[in-house]
Amino acid sequence: MKKIAYITGTRADYGAISSVLREINTSKDFDLYIIATGMHLMPEFGMTINEIRKDDYKIYVVNAVYEKDILSSTPKFISKFLNGLTEKLTEIKPDQLESLCRKESSFFKYFKDSNDELLKDVPMAAIYCPDGTLPGFCCKYLNDKTN
Repeated sequence: MKKIAYITGTRADYGAISSVLREINTSKDFDLYIIATGMHLMPEFGMTINEIRKDDYKIYVVNAVYEKDILSSTPKFISKFLNGLTEKLTEIKPDQLESLCRKESSFFKYFKDSNDELLKDVPMAAIYCPDGTLPGFCCKYLNDKTN
């Protein structure tokens, strides 16, 4: 059984990909892990981690959120996120890592560059939706480990 870790940080990406996640989760070929972070953990955005929990997936939480809307918030978030994500991936040991991206670049760029040894054999797929919708989406592998 292949372990797939899906990383979600917003209600928008989770909602857009939820039907795909349900299909993966019901497959006998895959073992799905949801890694939730960011807006899912913030009361001002509805604590949507509770909605994910209702879907009954194996959930891992990376406690990284934007604390203030100031210039230093983004680097602080990225630092907390990468540290927490590294811990979760070390625990899960996924065969593939996926996330939905609205832009061609994503946090995978930061993560891949900083964790080459941890993920040297793990395909990382950015499911890329140029206009924010799933019809016509493409899966873009960010490394060459697409076995």
